[in-house]
Amino acid sequence: MNRRDFIGCLAALSASQPAGAQPARKIARIGIITSGFTTAELKGPDPKSANVAAFLRGMRELGYEYGKEFVTEPRGGEGRTEVYPLLAAELVRLLDRVSDDQREVLVLRFVLDMPLARVAGICGKSETAVTALQFRGLQRLRREVER
Repeated sequence: MNRRDFIGCLAALSASQPAGAQPARKIARIGIITSGFTTAELKGPDPKSANVAAFLRGMRELGYEYGKEFVTEPRGGEGRTEVYPLLAAELVRLLDRVSDDQREVLVLRFVLDMPLARVAGICGKSETAVTALQFRGLQRLRREVER
């Protein structure tokens, strides 16, 4: 069998096989902490909090679909301001699970909303290295949240 016949057979075999399913897309989880509402009032695509509702409306306007591309992970203090530090402590506990380099990148990128190039300059690393730190840090946080 020559090369052309072999490639033709491979093409015929691949065309006769059903296409495999697309890999499932990861759904982003966005943490929300507030002291003014219960967690139940903050959940889902139609929260009772005007601020959270405005945030979700902005995400929809940017083309993101709740439940398909992202969900929220709210924590509400139920109007008790003394609970707010506990909610923040939960977030800090999660950040303690990542390396110092990953924490620095995550805070600069997501808390301070800095662009990749600027974070790379501050950290003294390449953009590729910063992207890898960000990816690994988010993976670790995702595993911790899902526990």
